[in-house]
Amino acid sequence: MLTTDLNHILPELALTLGALIVLVAGLLKPDNTNSLKWLTIVTQVGTAFLCFTSTTVAAEAFSGQLSISSETQVTRLLIALTGLLVTLATSNGRIIKNRVEYFLLVIGLQLGAQITVMANHAVTILLAIELMSLSSYALAGYLFNSRSSEAGMKYFVMGSTATALMAFGFSWIYGSTGELDWSTLGNYLADSPKVSDIGSIGFYLVAAGLLFKLSAAPMHLWAPDVYESTPFSVINLFSTLPKIAAVILMSRLVTAELFSSPFWITFVVAVASMSLILGHLPALWQTNARRLLGYSSIAQGGFLLAALSIAPGQQIVVLLFYLLSMAMAITLVIICLDWFETNYNTSSFDSFAGLGRVAIWPSAGLTIGLLSLTGLPPFAGFSAKLLLFSSIWSSHPNGPAGITFLIFLSVFMTVVALFFYIKIPFQLYLKHNYEKSTKVDLDPYTLLLISFLSAMLIALFLYPQAIEFLMVNAH
Repeated sequence: MLTTDLNHILPELALTLGALIVLVAGLLKPDNTNSLKWLTIVTQVGTAFLCFTSTTVAAEAFSGQLSISSETQVTRLLIALTGLLVTLATSNGRIIKNRVEYFLLVIGLQLGAQITVMANHAVTILLAIELMSLSSYALAGYLFNSRSSEAGMKYFVMGSTATALMAFGFSWIYGSTGELDWSTLGNYLADSPKVSDIGSIGFYLVAAGLLFKLSAAPMHLWAPDVYESTPFSVINLFSTLPKIAAVILMSRLVTAELFSSPFWITFVVAVASMSLILGHLPALWQTNARRLLGYSSIAQGGFLLAALSIAPGQQIVVLLFYLLSMAMAITLVIICLDWFETNYNTSSFDSFAGLGRVAIWPSAGLTIGLLSLTGLPPFAGFSAKLLLFSSIWSSHPNGPAGITFLIFLSVFMTVVALFFYIKIPFQLYLKHNYEKSTKVDLDPYTLLLISFLSAMLIALFLYPQAIEFLMVNAH
């Protein structure tokens, strides 16, 4: 039985082994960032391969602590590929201190995310999320200056509070249901309990912890400050892996009975609407590229929460496609912003003025990534949002008032997003700054990453069925 259980978590065992190898290599050559980075990449490639080749037979492991299904297998593969992409995009020049610790924390964050999407018991969920959290706390203050320390402390305080709320919430759920299984909570909510019931209050407390990982309202206040004061590679991690883990875990609650219940619709509409409004409207007044990414993260959390109102049969495909296109677009944007900040000391929007003429490829990549996040064709973000909106509508043919409001709000906020995502391309191509007319050569590695991600965003727009192909062939 133990051997069978271990076979189910081979990718996670590979990550753990890779972390030990990185640790030993770091002790032998602590200043060799390049070798540590490539050891991490090899570990993540091996993990992705094991996720792709693992069997998809529905099963439970370790006495029901973990739940294995085709959906969790593909999600683990998506997390592994996203972690690999983030590490590939990491600039060696930014990792100047505590190199060993940095890559160990990246692996720890990925490991926690992969366990989270399989977790089926309150204890396992808390341990997996705490593994993500501990890695995130250390990474949030990685720049080692006063502003970074302040942002890291804010993230730590809010993160610790969110985890405490989750633990407290599970105790209330246990008091109401007598169970700590994740599926039991879904069955309980499907009966549309009263808002004042003990179990309902417990669910809200647990949801608060997951909303923090999604940087979704009302647990979003940390995002702009932390994003402004951390390395771009850390922003990339925060914008992808915890979001994937949290939203997939929440989606596993949704059964055929729950997705149409008044309790669930009210909850989803409330948190998604708050996140969409508080992510989009404040972004209109931003002038700093990093803070814009923070509000963009809140907005993307709103769209992901809206997907929880989709019928279970369609939901996982929509979520995976949206998460894949979002991860690629965010990584492309961050690679380009990192390059501009390193070579042209950009931060505010007006510091990008005229650079589209001297930095052609990074400017094009940045524009493609931002337009994909907006949801414009011919990029994957358009297909992702179109699939999201149409799936929500088709899942509720009777059109409950809350769902109708959510769809119209989502479409309206997509239009609003154009007005702040387009600010940097406007500066790049339509403004002039002769003080920054010096051309800086783009290294082949960065050029390859920009070209690959740009091509993938266009390819996913042309062939959105790719995610279904991945689900069928990952076995």
